Amino acid sequence: MPAAQAQQLIIETAIRLLRTRPFDQVTARLITREANLDLSTIPRNFGSMQNLFVTVCRQLAADALARRQRVLGSGTPANAFGLMLDPDLVLRSRVIAWMVGEGVVAAVDEDRQRATMTWLAEEFRSQVPVHERTAWLWMHLMALLSEGLAVFGDLHYLSDADLTDAWQMVMGLRAHLPAVEQTIDWAD
Repeated sequence: MPAAQAQQLIIETAIRLLRTRPFDQVTARLITREANLDLSTIPRNFGSMQNLFVTVCRQLAADALARRQRVLGSGTPANAFGLMLDPDLVLRSRVIAWMVGEGVVAAVDEDRQRATMTWLAEEFRSQVPVHERTAWLWMHLMALLSEGLAVFGDLHYLSDADLTDAWQMVMGLRAHLPAVEQTIDWAD
């Protein structure tokens, strides 16, 4: 099997297993057995399980953003809230939190993360006339909210109605950002 095809099969298999099993049970042996590949496929193609999981996180983010790209800037609560609750981004956040808990410091590629956040901030500015720093920080706040919801949301016992109300509150704050930023030093 060509390397690119084996890599994609390993990534897809790992994602499928991470959706259904405790993360610490998703081992190289299990992944390669489920993919019907030799155990050496992971070190040969990824170097380590850590690198595989980082690649899996990149794939999850890319898949979620590709699906939502056409609606990201729409600003409607359903579209933006849908992105925050996207199953791939939720899984990505949980895997990253687990990796950090396991001592993996470089769980996310900083350059790739910065590029994604820059793109999201530009998309946001195309919809809401705010300073670039406001857009940058708003998108980071939304990412933190999304990641916190993914990792700790079940601990807060919020109903679907509570989540909808919270999201309406966030969207209300979003609408007032141009006025709020006028009270902050970096606003033009």
